[in-house]
Amino acid sequence: MTPAARSFACVAALCAWLSPCGVGHAQGEPATTRLGIAGGRLTLVAEAMSPAEALRRIAELSRARLSIGASLSAERVSWRLDRMPIDRAVAKIAHPWNTAVVLGRDGGAGEQAVRVIYVFGNAADDALVVEPPRASHGEPPARPGRRSDLTYHEQARIANIVRLGRISTDDSIGELTAALGDDSSAVRIEALHSLGLIGTDEAIRVVAQTAIGGDDSQLRAEAEGVLAASRGELARTLLRGLRGQNGQPVDNPR
Repeated sequence: MTPAARSFACVAALCAWLSPCGVGHAQGEPATTRLGIAGGRLTLVAEAMSPAEALRRIAELSRARLSIGASLSAERVSWRLDRMPIDRAVAKIAHPWNTAVVLGRDGGAGEQAVRVIYVFGNAADDALVVEPPRASHGEPPARPGRRSDLTYHEQARIANIVRLGRISTDDSIGELTAALGDDSSAVRIEALHSLGLIGTDEAIRVVAQTAIGGDDSQLRAEAEGVLAASRGELARTLLRGLRGQNGQPVDNPR
């Protein structure tokens, strides 16, 4: 090899070692090493990727809708998330903003699939944090505000429902309405209270429909309690009709 050829080879090798183009990515684009979702857990290994880009790619992979209502950082950072529960991964990526991940059944695979990812503009300092299960040490210890008899997945769904209760949109009401059919009674009750917290006419009508025609007597009683706690005129009107129909005294103080 001639001296000129050796010099060219050395320069080319040095360029490949220093430049991101050496791994096949266009300049300025994040180099995703690995991204995958399986069994409700996310794996993301990437360099120089912003939080918004990471969430966009996760939404594309899972064919979920992404709704961002907060100013995410534009800083490109490295990500090392290894089989992290999807709701915790999204919360970590979007920190410090509140997040909610709406799950549904994947008809083909028969497992939980991501339907919607929300990021909204309330700092998550007071958000409900759900600890992952610890196989080697049993269940995480109970904390104030969390029932120790619920499974991790129930706790995760309740955490997302609490967050959806802070978003007064048609989508959040639709997701909460769907949650009234959840297998867990704790999730169904939390969905009712989140609808009451939203308090729009549409949300209150859903609560009233549950109070009047629900199959679950406990859920009907909870729905009536949500109506009684509401200060809206529609809730008072519906409650009067409900109690009059049941022969109960109508007393819903302001």
